[in-house]
Amino acid sequence: MRTVQFIKKACPLLFLLLLIWGCGGGGSGGSAASGEEPFRSVEVAWDPPDTRQNGTALSSGEIGGYRVHYGAESGNYDTIIDVGGATSLTIEDVPSDCDIYVAVTVYDTDGLESNFSDELVIAAE
Repeated sequence: MRTVQFIKKACPLLFLLLLIWGCGGGGSGGSAASGEEPFRSVEVAWDPPDTRQNGTALSSGEIGGYRVHYGAESGNYDTIIDVGGATSLTIEDVPSDCDIYVAVTVYDTDGLESNFSDELVIAAE
């Protein structure tokens, strides 16, 4: 298991501490025939923000939830998962030989959603 720690300032609304764990024995061009797994799981976790984009305080009770956006191309997130109030998500069945691009947004109890966090690139294994 490899662990990579990123500290990202998404925007004034989001301060994210993202921990990425890439699992599965795959490498570039991995195949089941060679004993390498063709897919891996990636866990993304973050700390809740404490300020809004305009700099005003944001209490934990005002956070409605989070959305994790990811895809195989930078800035093109073809999958969006609303994780509610959870502060982590395990993304399953990521091809071991492909990069994955991930960004997180937070929305408040009124439904207002933040800009994307800084994009993370989780490199192929």
